[in-house]
Amino acid sequence: MKAIRYFKLFYFIADHWNTKLALFTVHHEIKGERKYLIDSSEIDDLHTQQIQSPNLKHASIYQPTNYYLIEKAFDYLRSENENDNILDFGCGKGRVMIVAAHYGFKNITGVDFVQSFCQEAAWNIEKVQPQFPATKFEVYCEDATQYKIGNDQTVF
Repeated sequence: MKAIRYFKLFYFIADHWNTKLALFTVHHEIKGERKYLIDSSEIDDLHTQQIQSPNLKHASIYQPTNYYLIEKAFDYLRSENENDNILDFGCGKGRVMIVAAHYGFKNITGVDFVQSFCQEAAWNIEKVQPQFPATKFEVYCEDATQYKIGNDQTVF
């Protein structure tokens, strides 16, 4: 089943950008899913979801951030000692949240307006939570434009 997802991802990226980027992305998808033990590699059409938000018109697909980019960003944040609180707008299935825990974030919040993605994020978090007993994960299923940012949330 995962092989089909990787093929679809490859085809999507190759069709919209190029084959070299598709190979690079799929390579890092496979590597990241194995490393972080989660399942979040796929592209979903948001218009097939039951989303009650006027902001749906600004969205088209769910495509998670590439693991390579996430790790580069978190390497930088760690070097700046900015790895305590993070707020992931459009958290999808929780990928950035879980990688953040591996990089030492202790207060991790995700916001997404797709109920099924929030459920998948919660399931992915549940799988890794025992590795991070001191980490507080929260997932809010609401429109990101309605979320009230806390004073302690410093990385977005």
